[in-house]
Parts: sequence; structure tokens; C-alpha cells
Amino acid sequence: MNLYHLHKTADLKSLFQDYKSTPSDIKSQLPRGRSSRDHFPTEYGPILELVMGKKKLVRPEFNRKVIPLIRKLALTNADLGLALDDAVKLINTGHTIKFDPGVDEKMVQKMREHVYQKCKQWGTGTAGLHGLINKLIAQLFVGGAISGEFVPSRDKSEIKDLVLVNTETIEWSFSRGKWIPYQRAISDPAKAETKLYRLNGYTFRYIGLGGDTSSPYGIPPFITALEPLADQKIFRQNIQTVTKIAGLLGHVEVKLDKPRQNDGESDAQYKTRLNALLKETKDSMQEGAHDGIVVGYMDDHEFTFHQTAKGADGMDTIFQNNQTQVANGLKTPPQFLGVSGGAGTESGLSIVFTKMLSQLSNAHEIISDFLSYGIAMDLRLAGYKFKYLKIEFNKTTITDDLKLQQAREIKQRVNYNLFLDGIISLDQYAESMGYEKPHSYEPVVSFEDREAPTAGGSDDPNDPEAKRKREEKKDQSDRRSRDKNKPQPKRRDNDSRPR
Repeated sequence: MNLYHLHKTADLKSLFQDYKSTPSDIKSQLPRGRSSRDHFPTEYGPILELVMGKKKLVRPEFNRKVIPLIRKLALTNADLGLALDDAVKLINTGHTIKFDPGVDEKMVQKMREHVYQKCKQWGTGTAGLHGLINKLIAQLFVGGAISGEFVPSRDKSEIKDLVLVNTETIEWSFSRGKWIPYQRAISDPAKAETKLYRLNGYTFRYIGLGGDTSSPYGIPPFITALEPLADQKIFRQNIQTVTKIAGLLGHVEVKLDKPRQNDGESDAQYKTRLNALLKETKDSMQEGAHDGIVVGYMDDHEFTFHQTAKGADGMDTIFQNNQTQVANGLKTPPQFLGVSGGAGTESGLSIVFTKMLSQLSNAHEIISDFLSYGIAMDLRLAGYKFKYLKIEFNKTTITDDLKLQQAREIKQRVNYNLFLDGIISLDQYAESMGYEKPHSYEPVVSFEDREAPTAGGSDDPNDPEAKRKREEKKDQSDRRSRDKNKPQPKRRDNDSRPR
């Protein structure tokens, strides 16, 4: 970028910041469309040019073959399976379907009942909306994205099903500045041939997780655990081998005097007799080991015990280090996998807890956006009218909800005082508290007849102290009203001050 370009850019920025600028002034400086260029990753090969329609398929930044591997490991590997199970249980905290404030409360209940009954038909083998959310969470962590199609009925009067589409089968085409989804599916099972099918942009939804480019491909969060999981497999195989050969504590070595070959005995017969003797001795030793008694002839048998546990003192440290790497790759606290140490202090646990809540919040937003889209489509096809809806998840834990309510209580006190001081309006008060607008512009209880919310105050209407304060407030308000309605006597000079 040359100095002239920098100068023009600075002029444009100042133009946006100048309150005297008009829309025509700004439009005159804006380009017609995009000025940057796309840069797609080519680590796994260049952009594919397809013969059919000459569409450009953009490859993801990772090998999609790892997704079926992660799916398999979730069923067979204890650590990855535990991390996935924890994610599903922690994220699916229950939910509430909320609509815009313009919808009547009775209509809200009617639409909610419609949704819960309809979602029982979506997804075979799932427990309604709750079961669908479980599967969406698992799909998000295994495949790095939520990928599904809301299937309308033939008469287009409803959404009759929600079909989850494996994320590794989705490929994206980039054409004229737009991303178009395709699915690579088997077209001829006998020949194992695949074909690209263009997906409908209105019924198919794909929301990716992670990434730092404009590519829509989601990145599986468990992909970083594959390397330490491979090391873990080798480590456990070595332990099994040592256990089989030497046992956990050690092994016994038995040496016998080799008998001589008998006259007329062939080499094959002699070898067979030696092997039979060794096997008989081994079986006798194994049987004697169970009751702690071993019998042998003096000068004929030599017993030696080799201890292996002492040489394996560092194995637990190596295994623990590997488990820590696995936990980091799975993006889960090491304590969840049984690794000791780590964030054992109160502040350390608080950091872990806060990090977990932020991760869960990201998943909540993705799942809420996906399901809200399909549910809104079904309700509108059924004839219901509303501006918008959103699925809001409950807080993960009681501690989380307690912190939220404490923060809201403090925030309410601050907003209350700002409103009484005339600094913010009632609309700003409502917006700051998370509402679109006030329920009523006239307070249910007059501001003069109540106290500002205080921490730890009693909410019991029968509390004697609270009742006494309300009576005092009421008396003060009544006196102000009487004084306001009763005119003050004035002197002939119209001065109400006493002589």
C-alpha cells in the first residue's frame, strides 16, 4: 500500500467519522462491491474444477476423513467418549422457546405446545426436542458443525422431519461471491460411485465451529486430540505386552538340568520329550503359584524371581503426561479424565469453571440459531404470526444461575438510580436489563411509594419492618398530596411568606 493509498484511506475514515457528512458524500467514496480477493487453502490439493456446471469446490483446511475416525473413537476410546458425554450432559441444560413481546401470552403457550408435539415427529429414535438437542451437540463436537435439513411435507403445510447430514459429506462451492452447499453421496452402491447433489439453501442449514477464514467448513474440536490418542494407544499396548510377558510385579525364571538323549532315541523324539518336560514344569509352576507352593528337586531346578515394578516407577508419570495432552486436545479439564493435579486451588477452579461456561455458551448459540430457524419455518407454515423466536437455554448449574441473579440484582439497582436521577430513560432501563421495551410505561407501584431495590432485603409482604416502612412512605405521599392540593394563604402583596 503506497502513501497515496494510505492518504485516501485516512480521508475515507475521517469522512465516516464526520457528523456533517451526508449519505451522498459517503456513497461517492465507496467501491462498487468487494475489493479484496479470496485465498483458499491448498494444503490438500488445489481447488477442484468440476466438469458438471464448472463449479469450484473449495477444500477444507483439514482432511475430512478424520471425522469418521473421531466418530469411531467416541464409541471405542474411553477418554474421547467421556469428553463427548460430558459435553452433551453439560450443554443440554433444558430450554425455553421465547417469542417477541408483541405475541399474546395465550398464543405463546399455544405455539410452544405445537412445537413440542411436532418435534416428537422429527428425528427417528429421539425423545422429542430434548433428544434432538443431544444429537446436535454430539454432531457439533464430532463433525465440527451442525448439518441438517428441515424436510417439508409434499403440500408444504409443515416441516415433517429433521434429517441430520454427516458433516464429512458436505462440500462447498464458491461462485459469484456466494457459498453453495453440496453433498457427496453414493449414487451406485454396486460400483461404489459417488455423486454431488446440490442442497436447497432454504431447507438445509450448516453452521460451522471454529476457523479463522471465510470458508464455511467447521473444524472438529476433538481433532487436536488425535495425535496424543495415538500415543496413548501405543503406550497401552506396551503395558499389555509387559503384563502378558512379565506380569505386573515380575516373573519367575525356572532353569532345569537338560536330560540326556536316550540310546536309540531319534532327534525328533528327543526334542518332543524336552518340550513336554518344559510344558509340564510350566503347568506345575502355574498351579503351584495359586496356593503359594512350588516343588522341585535339589540341584535339578533353579528358581529366580525378576521384579519389574521397580523398573516401572516412571511409567505413571509418562502416562499422566500423556493423559494431560489428551485432555488438552479434547479441550476438557484434565480432572475430568482423572488426571491429578492442575487447577486445585479455588481461583484455579474458578478459572476452569468460567472457561467451561464460555465454551457451553458458544454451543448454545449455534444450536439455538439452527433450531430457531426450522421451528420458525414450521410455525409460519402452520399459519402462526410473530416477528421472531429464539431458543434460550437454562443456566448450566445452580452456581452459574446464582451468579447471574446476583449480577442482575446489582445491575437493577444501578439502572434504578440512573433512571430516578434522569440520566437514562425507561426504554434504556428496559434495554439494559435485557428487554426489548418496558411492559408498561407507568410503574405498577409508584416510585415515590417504594424504596430502591437493596441487596438482601426482605420480599415478604407480611414482614413487620417492611410493612412499617411502606406505611411511612404512604403517609409521606398522602401529606405531599394534601399539601399540593391545599393552597397556601397569601398576603395582600401576594407574598406567601410569613410576616
